[in-house]
Amino acid sequence: KAMERAVIVCKKFMELARAYRAEEVIAVATSATRDASNKVQFLEMLKRKANLEVCTISGNEEARLIYLGVSSGLRLGYSKALFVDIGGGSTEVSVGDQRQYYFLHSFNLGSIRLTNMFLPEETGPVSEERYEQIKDYVRNKAEDIVKELSKYRIECAIGSSGTIENLARIAFVYLHKTSPENYEKLEYEDLKKIVRAMSALPLEERRKFPGINSQRADIILAGAAIIEAF
Repeated sequence: KAMERAVIVCKKFMELARAYRAEEVIAVATSATRDASNKVQFLEMLKRKANLEVCTISGNEEARLIYLGVSSGLRLGYSKALFVDIGGGSTEVSVGDQRQYYFLHSFNLGSIRLTNMFLPEETGPVSEERYEQIKDYVRNKAEDIVKELSKYRIECAIGSSGTIENLARIAFVYLHKTSPENYEKLEYEDLKKIVRAMSALPLEERRKFPGINSQRADIILAGAAIIEAF
């Protein structure tokens, strides 16, 4: 069923591309397809049903493309930034300025992956102990890479994913009572406050939390644990 849904979405994208007279479409598959035992069948299905050739890319190439995409919309100059992108299956980190990247890495740490590991079919509140377990797991996985990152003088951190964006929106709506269009920063202390508030609620109530994207309510805490640990 998930593969069929993906085919429908890709068909729609191809229709849009044709409508805009795109001459070439470059499609890549990331963490979920990289890890899938049936990825060959999935890629063949996309080719047959959506007329789309999809190439599976490595985690480092994913991190490189994210760096290029995000940095192109910023004015960093020579200031080095840490880029963090939390996906469903993986988290990519990179260090770069406006001109080039200096470091790329991909972790098998994603909001869906960690939810399936630590909160499978969890519909009630999430205990502080369980949330700390997720953070400890992230820290252990990231320990060696964090040592590498400490070699760079990083002046700011930039998050580029639906998870981080939604957490920033929740912080502004729930804590600062401001227009959700005005959020640009996610403060560490604010992150801890909204995590405590959301963890105390069962899933169905969490879906109604101020500022939350209800479709992310089941995976948002695992995503928050990743960014908080980093």
